[in-house]
Amino acid sequence: MTEIGRGEQIYPLITSDVSLFGVQWSDDGRDIVFDLELPQSGRHSLVCTWAASVSIDLQSEKNTGGPPLTSEASFRTIDSGRTCIVFNFFDRGTITFECNEVVLSRSEGSEQGGAGQPATRSESK
Repeated sequence: MTEIGRGEQIYPLITSDVSLFGVQWSDDGRDIVFDLELPQSGRHSLVCTWAASVSIDLQSEKNTGGPPLTSEASFRTIDSGRTCIVFNFFDRGTITFECNEVVLSRSEGSEQGGAGQPATRSESK
């Protein structure tokens, strides 16, 4: 993975029309990692260190599938110096939490695949 940026420099990249493909805990449950697809930029990992106060409330209607899409995302520094993050997913729900640091990295193959396109790989014979 290639790091794109961290902290405030990445906030403008994660706004609306971001698809959520996965959520996982890493580093023994200390960090939370989001698998995101940014508009026109492909797949990325958003690592949020020392995540706490996590609330994930997502729903989908019957016969409705696909990844939830953000209507907005907000990032604000709270009194403790930590970052409070809220992802709103239109009528599908919200994810809220706070963390120490936010790091955005491009997923492997994302440079070639682009948003919504599978990555391709050339192999020598």
